[in-house]
Amino acid sequence: MHPGVRVVLMVPIMRVLLAVLVVLVMLALLVVLALLVVLALLVVRILPVSLVLRVLLVGSDGAGGALG
Repeated sequence: MHPGVRVVLMVPIMRVLLAVLVVLVMLALLVVLALLVVLALLVVRILPVSLVLRVLLVGSDGAGGALG
């Protein structure tokens, strides 16, 4: 097979693989986001809202939480 032909055949395969990879990464991010939302809802259900806000703002150890 001519080397040029092989390169021409490889490019679409690489593009397809890249597209599949991007889709998989986006799906993984969506799944993680959904899990975080479910976890947040469960925490809010279990704990009082004021406690959750205090932990977010101050941090559980007082050194600064997710929001600084």
